[in-house]
Amino acid sequence: MNLRYKLLVFDVDGTLLDPLKGVTKSVRYAVKGLGLPEIPIETIKSFIGPPIRESLKNYYQLSDEDADSITQIFRDQYKNKDIFDCQVYDGIFDLLEILTQKNYVLSVATYKRHDYAVELLEYLKIAPFFKYIHGSDNYEKTTKEDIIKSCIRDSKIVDLKDIVMIGDTNLDAISAQKIGIDFMGVIYGYGFKAKEDLNSFPHVGIAESAEQLIQLFE
Repeated sequence: MNLRYKLLVFDVDGTLLDPLKGVTKSVRYAVKGLGLPEIPIETIKSFIGPPIRESLKNYYQLSDEDADSITQIFRDQYKNKDIFDCQVYDGIFDLLEILTQKNYVLSVATYKRHDYAVELLEYLKIAPFFKYIHGSDNYEKTTKEDIIKSCIRDSKIVDLKDIVMIGDTNLDAISAQKIGIDFMGVIYGYGFKAKEDLNSFPHVGIAESAEQLIQLFE
């Protein structure tokens, strides 16, 4: 398959990197701090991608005030202790190098808080590959759609046919569809688990690994 675009918009967690260890530590720390029952690891996996406040609020049926409290505990722990306890998926460095050599403009749209995202990508030494990096605001008021639109706005690309979103969750797919850009799904992260999971969403490709993403753009 030969896909030609100008702007590639990447999700982060579950697409570029695996954050499970760090997220798990911070979630369990926050939960323990409020004396709540521990969350099973399989449930924590489902928290990767969506806004953490909403995931915790819905799981424990918390009030807005308690949801704010547990989210702040999580954020403080994650920012100061656990954010770097993650790993870039195999093949991602090669993927980004090849795409850069092919003159694609690369960007990031993530639900991670913006300052966290920048710091993390710099630490992992992949920030230089991305011309634009956008994350959520401090209060998780921005939607994934808003964050993707920020990348598009910065790129000044007018024709939406020149843009593709690459991600691992329903949220990525739905946001791309609402905006009117193409979507490519990866099934090695924490959202989509099989090719069949993408049947409900328009998509131009599916990748089981970073290596398969490279093939899609050759």
